[in-house]
Amino acid sequence: MPMIDANDYQDLNQYSNTGSSPKEKGPFTKIFISGEQREDQNVRKMHAIYSELWDSDDLDKKYLIRNKEVVNFVIMFIKKVRVKKERVGNNNYDTITYFSWDPDNESFPEGAKCEYIFAGVLLDENYKTVQETQLKEDEEPRGAFVYFLNVGIKVGPAVEFLGKLADAAKDLEPLSNDENFEKTVVTPRRFITQVKIGFRPSGYGNKDVFEYDTIKKLPDAAVGGENGIMKKCQKWSEIFEKQFHVKSNSGTGGSPSSVQPDNQNPTFDDSETKESEVDIADEDIDIGI
Repeated sequence: MPMIDANDYQDLNQYSNTGSSPKEKGPFTKIFISGEQREDQNVRKMHAIYSELWDSDDLDKKYLIRNKEVVNFVIMFIKKVRVKKERVGNNNYDTITYFSWDPDNESFPEGAKCEYIFAGVLLDENYKTVQETQLKEDEEPRGAFVYFLNVGIKVGPAVEFLGKLADAAKDLEPLSNDENFEKTVVTPRRFITQVKIGFRPSGYGNKDVFEYDTIKKLPDAAVGGENGIMKKCQKWSEIFEKQFHVKSNSGTGGSPSSVQPDNQNPTFDDSETKESEVDIADEDIDIGI
């Protein structure tokens, strides 16, 4: 397979091991951990509700996933932003008063904190792409896209995972022609990532967090091939920014709204790959989280 040319994917540098306060309108559906028992949710389980169906009584349509202890997905985008939220006027909710899409290269006000988004394609327990169910009548079938918002105490495990990814890839042959690009951009997209619920101690007791781990290496062709994850990310980068960049959503700048997502269904299982092309360890990779 030809080497991935880093120059062809420079736009993905900002959606990798760098850097929301996400807007709910868009193809990526938020996965969250329930903090209390509800009629249709068990406590300390993962759920994803379509944003336009929060008030629906139809559980089959409302939920993309419900009461999950384990979630598998393939990372498409990693984005670090910096956000400050405050109560403004007589509002009884927090308002974003500062937002940076490039937090490592800008000064910021006191109280502005980093957040990390991990977004990608949802897989089932057999590592098959979960199909999107909330499509418009004229849309072609495609995989379901999800995101995890790591804020507050959830930031620690997310940063730990990013720091350990290099260990997971240390014995793999590089797929690109640039060492730094390989580490920050290609490596996170070379694995199926599994998410479980953990906890971290805080001054208010233990708090639930997302614990990330790499569990399976993707075939090289599924990463850097003509229809691989790198190509998918390149096509979806403006769609991602349109959903999560606060300034883009507020109409003060950002990506063009005319860009449409690639409707080809991404495949991250091994069913179309010859056995000799698959290089997966018998045991899960231990990255130390």
